Amino acid sequence: MQAFTDVQPEHWQEFALASRADILSVLRRLAEQERPLRLFDATAPAAPLATLRLLEADDTALLLQGAPDKAAALLAPDEVICDTTLDNIRILFGAAGLHEVRVDGAAAFRAALPQSLIRLQRRAYYRMPAPSAKPLHALIPRAGGKLAVLLHDISCGGIALRDDARALGSAIGQVYPDCEIALPEIGTVTASLQVRNCSEAPDQDRATRRLGCEFLDMSRAAMAAVQRYILNLERTRNARLAGLA
Repeated sequence: MQAFTDVQPEHWQEFALASRADILSVLRRLAEQERPLRLFDATAPAAPLATLRLLEADDTALLLQGAPDKAAALLAPDEVICDTTLDNIRILFGAAGLHEVRVDGAAAFRAALPQSLIRLQRRAYYRMPAPSAKPLHALIPRAGGKLAVLLHDISCGGIALRDDARALGSAIGQVYPDCEIALPEIGTVTASLQVRNCSEAPDQDRATRRLGCEFLDMSRAAMAAVQRYILNLERTRNARLAGLA
């Protein structure tokens, strides 16, 4: 995927999905929303070859449809790179082995299912509210044990802690090392937390305090685990919304 000169390659793997189920979940949502795809030849990163729509994704292949006058260009490269967005998050994946097929009498292109897919969140990390049904806590080492603090939200960049008891220091830049967060169905991740902001607001009969914290010293494996957990939260939310529709 070296064609994307505006993306730092060392950041890609932190946002890569390798699970077949996770990849299919994202592709199906792209199909349902008929998100436009820009396709790039790796040798010509500056200009899109076509704007396609993802029509269908199954367990074996992608089905793409685009402008008929671009067919020859699309079939030339060994792989094209698809660029789109979903929930304001950039999505990148490769489409290899394109060949022309007919769908309902119209020209379309079939490609192999990508082995990986990148959800590139950049600096504006997508935050998900922590579920109230299964509250998350950060275990923060303190003298004599660990303090459990409720999470307000979570992203790949950090978390917001709800510290109503004022048990933690709120100085900007303060670091809490070796904190643990148990993610349901994923596992426990460990990272240092650095306080980036602090806000207080009234909530019914008491004031709340929220500490925005950035992850420090987080491994790629831990970052991937947080990403999978956020994806699971999105799936649950979308299924609930679909049921209410």
